[in-house]
Amino acid sequence: ETDPDATTQYWNPKNDPASWQHMVNFFVALGLEAFLGSDWAGNTYSGAYSDFRSGARHWPSTGTLSGKVFDLWHAALNSRGQFFSADDPSDLVDALNAILGSIAERTAAASAPSLSSGSIVGGARLYQARFQTGTWTGELLAFDLADGSGSPCAGAAGTICTPAVWNARDQVNLQADAHSTARRIITYKPSARKGVPFRWPANPASPGANEIDAAQADMLDKDPATGTSDGRGAERLAYLRGADVSGFRARTHKLGDIVHSAPVYVGRVPDFPYPDTIESSPYSDFRESVKSLSSGSGRRAMVYVGANDGMLHGFDAETGQEIFAYVPAAVFGKLNRLTSPSYGHTYYVDGQITVVDAFVAGSWRTVLVGTLGGGGQGVFALDVTDPDNFLTESGGAAKVLWEFTDADDADLGYTYGAASIVKLQDGRWAAIFGNGYNSTVDNAGDGATGDSTTGNAVLYIVDLANGTLIKKIDTGVGTADDPEGLSRPNGLATPAVVDLDGDYVADYVYAGDLFGNLWRFDLTAGSPGAWKVTPATGGGTPIFKARSPGASPKAQPITVMPVVTRHPAGLDGVMIYFGTGKYIETGDNTATGQPTQTFYAIWDKPDKNVTVARGDLLQQKILMELTTTIGSSGPTYTLRQTSANPIDWSTQKGWYMDLIVDGATSNKGERVIAPAVVFDDRVIFVTIQPVGDPCKFGGTSWLMELALDSGARLAESPFDLNADGLFSSADFVDFGTVKEAAGGMQIKGIAFGPSFGVTKPTAPGSSGKQKMVKYFQLSGGTMKKVDNRPGAGAIGRQSWIELIR
Repeated sequence: ETDPDATTQYWNPKNDPASWQHMVNFFVALGLEAFLGSDWAGNTYSGAYSDFRSGARHWPSTGTLSGKVFDLWHAALNSRGQFFSADDPSDLVDALNAILGSIAERTAAASAPSLSSGSIVGGARLYQARFQTGTWTGELLAFDLADGSGSPCAGAAGTICTPAVWNARDQVNLQADAHSTARRIITYKPSARKGVPFRWPANPASPGANEIDAAQADMLDKDPATGTSDGRGAERLAYLRGADVSGFRARTHKLGDIVHSAPVYVGRVPDFPYPDTIESSPYSDFRESVKSLSSGSGRRAMVYVGANDGMLHGFDAETGQEIFAYVPAAVFGKLNRLTSPSYGHTYYVDGQITVVDAFVAGSWRTVLVGTLGGGGQGVFALDVTDPDNFLTESGGAAKVLWEFTDADDADLGYTYGAASIVKLQDGRWAAIFGNGYNSTVDNAGDGATGDSTTGNAVLYIVDLANGTLIKKIDTGVGTADDPEGLSRPNGLATPAVVDLDGDYVADYVYAGDLFGNLWRFDLTAGSPGAWKVTPATGGGTPIFKARSPGASPKAQPITVMPVVTRHPAGLDGVMIYFGTGKYIETGDNTATGQPTQTFYAIWDKPDKNVTVARGDLLQQKILMELTTTIGSSGPTYTLRQTSANPIDWSTQKGWYMDLIVDGATSNKGERVIAPAVVFDDRVIFVTIQPVGDPCKFGGTSWLMELALDSGARLAESPFDLNADGLFSSADFVDFGTVKEAAGGMQIKGIAFGPSFGVTKPTAPGSSGKQKMVKYFQLSGGTMKKVDNRPGAGAIGRQSWIELIR
């Protein structure tokens, strides 16, 4: 970049190749063949001159060209990019195509990992989903975890063993390439409300009872470019099953990209803590019946995950083989896009999965409820009690329970978030979920005849046995109530279901919405007709309104499931923990100009119909951030010092922490997009700080660990900063005036998760060596492990959300 002043021009970082080396750089030089024909030793290059990623070529040390050419070459080398020489138009075209392809094809991730067990002992595994941009393919990888005794790999307990044991992507390739018709893929037939094989009908104009509907066949028969029928519907269905079809989009792999759907592990034996008295049939009998499968070793262990190839996939957790796949009816209207050679990325089965044991239609079953996320307006349920039922398509089709879409109720939006599976006061088991977002927008091709006219935030309670609507509770707050006056639709996020008296029956539901309202839904009555929003004033009144600090407060969207616990001081009521912010639409990836977001802990007395205001809460602060090296040559961290103000429960109704360093003028766009975790004496939550710079990958995250009761920094360090396996004063941080426990640790990259495990002590009596291990997946597709101080309590299975608290 030029400047009239030579000194300014020289020092401008845009003109400094050292600055370029912090980006992935690609350069094309014209007419340099003679100069770049050989390396410093005189060896003649062949083919592409400068693909330095292989490490096979060298830095030239002689020549007559300006050093600026070497600067460009050096910048490409150090940034892991490429330098191309083009001596004619054909070379230039080839170079540009290679650059664009390399830019497009990047490995990324946007979902949490999953563990096979909460205890890291022999046989524990971690499951990671990630995706490749450009080709839009996905991976599901399984990694063994070290148990600390040298098995199955060396390293401290919890170390991720590499390479991966298996990659389901490769298994799907083998299954599809060998015989795509042999894959077991099922779907849903809306006209009959039942599952059917995902096969082309013998007569698509008049399908049979166990074939997809004529309307579904018609959607597959449409050219995605013109929207008109082209007679290639059967070929499109074959392509979706994994066949290669001439004229359709070429695929490097058959498994679609897995973006926001987190993998869920389901083990061989059911292990929910239900008492035998909760239903007429003892839960222990169900557990023993499943355990008796496979000659007493239990059912097949599975990993379930949604992908943007239009399918929920069920993989064998031991081998990675695809056992079955399910295509929700709600995505049929856009399945044809997947075959287009000019395909632009589209979401399909991109939501969260819940798997819970429930008593359905007179017997215990393991039920999977999935959502579509940005892929559509729909929720579906499968009976996955015994995965071997899916070894035939007819057997799997019989285990499809239902789908609920905006054709069933117009206020259902795009189903971000997860469903809760619970028992109700009237004795039925249900799926409870929020209506999601953009309910006023049409989900093309899903069969719905209308969309929401109100844009209200709505809670749905659906019969788990058949998908019929038991109760719809409308908050009454929607488009007309947009706090910014922009007439945007509202939407309800993932609900938290609360059991206050320990009878395993739902009493209350808490959920937040896009307008910053925290809602309480009362389900304590024996009849659905009496279930309602409380306090009930008009359509309903939120118990708390999240608003940013300052003279002109903005609504803080709540897009995470709240975490609800007993009051930590033993007082009446419950505590509700949640952070604010969103990361789901255009503009959310910028770090500038954002309202300050906050983490809240609200004390609620549900039987008193109380409400809480920000002024009722104790404020804690992020006092400073410090980058420090532990010891003389130990690891380097960026850490946060947080306040430790005492709470007075006689006057205060909880606490909050604004996500901005005290005194700073910019909040860096920090927000919370994942549920908090309550463990022992602390609340744990992860924040993200996205970056709008396209040259940087994702952003930054903070792992925050604060006192459960007051939000103060902890008296003991939660982090093993000096990596000695202990959690002591040696892990305290010198913040300049005092040494104390850090309240937060920076993680480079946007972190998704965590998943938790606890390592066993290395020897009898060595409880100090026990650790809580957190696993994060970073936005670049890599994994990060953080060792933390364990508490007095134990961590159970974290593969699914424990929904009854």
